[in-house]
Amino acid sequence: MAELFSWVYRLLYSKRLGVLVILAMAVLALFGTLIMQMPSGTAHDAALRAEWVENVRPRYGGWTTVLDFLGFFTLWTSPLFLGITVLLAASIVACTTHRLPQLIRRAQRPRTHVSDKFFDHAQYRAEMVLPMGAPEALGHARETLTGRGYRILPDERSPGTGLYADRFRYGPFGTVLAHASFVIILAAFAISAFTGLERALDIPVGESVEVGGDTGLQVLAASFHDTYDPDGRPLDYVSHLVVSRDGTPAGEADVRVNSPLTVDGIAFHQASFGVAASLEVKDAAGRVRFKGAVPLRWQSQDNRHAIGKVTPDGTSTEIVVVTPASGTVGSSIKPGSAVLEFYDAASGSKLSATPVDPGGSASAQGLTTTFHREQRYTGIIARRDPGAMWMWVGSALLVAGSIMTFALRHRRIWVQVSAEGDSTRVRLASAEKLDTTFDRHFRALVARIDETAPSSRSSSSPTTEETAHA
Repeated sequence: MAELFSWVYRLLYSKRLGVLVILAMAVLALFGTLIMQMPSGTAHDAALRAEWVENVRPRYGGWTTVLDFLGFFTLWTSPLFLGITVLLAASIVACTTHRLPQLIRRAQRPRTHVSDKFFDHAQYRAEMVLPMGAPEALGHARETLTGRGYRILPDERSPGTGLYADRFRYGPFGTVLAHASFVIILAAFAISAFTGLERALDIPVGESVEVGGDTGLQVLAASFHDTYDPDGRPLDYVSHLVVSRDGTPAGEADVRVNSPLTVDGIAFHQASFGVAASLEVKDAAGRVRFKGAVPLRWQSQDNRHAIGKVTPDGTSTEIVVVTPASGTVGSSIKPGSAVLEFYDAASGSKLSATPVDPGGSASAQGLTTTFHREQRYTGIIARRDPGAMWMWVGSALLVAGSIMTFALRHRRIWVQVSAEGDSTRVRLASAEKLDTTFDRHFRALVARIDETAPSSRSSSSPTTEETAHA
């Protein structure tokens, strides 16, 4: 068992697996974007699910059964996507725990001794001759480094002739925070996907709609008011909502875009408003597939007609409502009336178009659609997001980890002194990779040691490998 655990652990922290998991998640995200997803609530109703799958079969052909079996029609909550998410989180945790001992060791027990060759070949290196004894020169370098915020540790193998200096030794732990943030954000997505709720409610003013899900709530749009400036730009729009449960009021407030009403953890946000067509759609069995307001969000190319559309749950028929646009003339549709157009959602082909008066109906694909009238609506977003708090926590950790990683880089410098008669040769070196920011810092640090020493005589300036002999 120990051998098996060790093998699994090595597999999880391998970079190859990490890359493969990230690529797999990217591919699944692409499929989730390209493949039609089931409407909310359809997947949990066996009859609606089977009907929806049959309706999209003409679009996906023989792949329909395979895609349904793999969960690609409900990808974001499918076992496959959840498994990849868990595997990615496990890989991040394994990579972090594998690297953590090295970070702790480097921060708490760093390597204080380096060979002479290191001072000859390090990326950043410099040497100078100071007119003082070796102990004084080493003390002068220590004082300068301490003044710049460096921690000083003596060279354990060559005490008195060298030292190790570093600052921001906990900066690399920013990667730990960043990796932890990724895991928390993934967990927040999973929590929101499986336990969250989001409903777009287009509520006719003066009427109420069901929120749905497991909420048991109804929302009444008691009134709606909008105000504009002289140029016609909206200044404010506000809905007065009454939220109730089983006829008992549970909350009431004026709702604006950034001032939601919250009831039982569900926030009701103002999202949109306008004119809508009130429709009721029934199937051949008399079941109501849709009842409510269809916002007339679009206009025809000649701006004479307002257009709205809806695809009832569990069907592959798109219903388009066309009415005369407000304030226009020349429309072939009578004021107050509409044209109901039916399209196959999979192929986009037009099935029929029927003019209807208020209260009139049209039928196609086994659906009977009744147009009641035009009326004003308010668009409300009902959202319950239990993962939001953890998303904030993960985002805060990501910001903190990024600042630590990039702004508080762990800087390490080794110093060696050797007596040369009445003077002392001081050598500094760092193993940092080529970094313009550190290059300026290193040069300034060496210049500070050289210039503040009494009557010092510099034999060379701080260098990188490219200017080692400058």
